[in-house]
Amino acid sequence: MKTIWKYSMDQPDCTFDMPWNAKVLCVQVQNEIPQLWVLIDPSEYKIPTRFKTYGTGHDIPDNAGIYIGTFQMFRGRLVFHVFQETL
Repeated sequence: MKTIWKYSMDQPDCTFDMPWNAKVLCVQVQNEIPQLWVLIDPSEYKIPTRFKTYGTGHDIPDNAGIYIGTFQMFRGRLVFHVFQETL
């Protein structure tokens, strides 16, 4: 059975142990902290899954990974983009 879990992204570079078939649904800010909402099957084998956040105008490597989403902070003064690193 699947469920939706929330992961707090309190750093620009985060690694979480997620089920291997987890599906990121969205990234949004809740209570001033970026959060990932992820559809998972908690009984599945877990693997380290890394996410990196880049600010608008900052360099992003060619192999940044899979684009997850964009979020804004401080009433839109700062805009960030989240990527899931691929193995």
